[in-house]
Amino acid sequence: MLGSTSQHTGHVALSGVHLRQQADVVIKRFTKLVDKCQSARGNDFTLSAQNPTLSIDEAELKKGLLLQLESCFLPQLRQQLITLLQLTNPYELLEAAASKLKLILEIQAGLDLTLDQILCAIDLLCPQPMQSKSDRINDQHLKELKRYRLHGLYSYIKNHILPDIHEVFLDSGELIRRLNFSTKTYKAKDDAALARKKLMEGGSSCLFWVQQTINWISATELDISQGITWESNPKIEEHLKYLLSLDPTINIQHKRPRGYVIKLVKSIVPVVKLSRLFLSKSSQRGMNRKPQVAPFTTMSSNQLDHIADLASETDDQLVEIGTILKEFDGSGRERTSQKLANAVEKLETRFQTACFLILFHFVPLIPDTDDYPNQKYFKDWFATWHTQFTIAIGNLLNQIKPFAYS
Repeated sequence: MLGSTSQHTGHVALSGVHLRQQADVVIKRFTKLVDKCQSARGNDFTLSAQNPTLSIDEAELKKGLLLQLESCFLPQLRQQLITLLQLTNPYELLEAAASKLKLILEIQAGLDLTLDQILCAIDLLCPQPMQSKSDRINDQHLKELKRYRLHGLYSYIKNHILPDIHEVFLDSGELIRRLNFSTKTYKAKDDAALARKKLMEGGSSCLFWVQQTINWISATELDISQGITWESNPKIEEHLKYLLSLDPTINIQHKRPRGYVIKLVKSIVPVVKLSRLFLSKSSQRGMNRKPQVAPFTTMSSNQLDHIADLASETDDQLVEIGTILKEFDGSGRERTSQKLANAVEKLETRFQTACFLILFHFVPLIPDTDDYPNQKYFKDWFATWHTQFTIAIGNLLNQIKPFAYS
């Protein structure tokens, strides 16, 4: 065990002043890298709303930066992180401290340069405060330079990669200290094994987000939207389970709610099931396809935001509906009825808009195969779903109206 090894060696004593000074330099450089990440996280290199009239030179420059991030800077960061994790293996450090510390110094210099390249690229891609999602953005022709994609890139780097790599540098310096390589005396609360475990966990997380960022840059707009909707489906299941628990014909042990609430629940359940079905069908699993589709659509960032936010907005509306039903005590029926109707109508609008966008922009991108007419299948499926959803919404609203005066 690593812990017993470090204890057995008494936090190995290095011979030679030079070796200990070298360890001090390694620790100092990790501290500088920590400070670099901290500073970058604090700076608002926030995203601009991309100018729909970008010049050809500007557009080509930014496309080049995206390509460099995808094919060079981020893969380079990934490899440097892997190498750093390998070099900070305490067993190897204890056996060959001088050579390993020298290699760590080289990797630190490489990481410093790579981070500068990534941060510089993001600064050029995202130079000014961005517009909010509510502002209309006519960037449907900008392809990979749409605000939607750049906003996601910015978020991955600032909210995931920088925090994780900050911890990797912090934990790497901590590990060197705990092995007692430095000229300075350090009393560790934990042994090197625990420090190594923490470092590996942080490194794994950082590598995951680096790969996710590369995938985000290269993914088609269809792939991006599908990944988001599928991730949120489990929340729909929770809402459905709660609503079903209110129906005593399904859950006889539940405290029996008022009769008119039971009627509403029976009408809400089909809407929730159809919402779940839509999110599932529009996911990668639901629209499984082997041929690659075109990478871009003619949707604007606002429209892509609408699809990307569909699952979370659905969750919000279902939470609101569930809360209204849960808190209803028999009084204020007219007010409660209006709140329910508003929540249901918002849900209806969001799904109808998403259905139109998918039919108009995504389905035409899915190629037919010799064996199966994919486009016709999806057009028919979404048309049938839309009809059923419209009927379910209508039935629910018809139940809500008399509820106000019953």
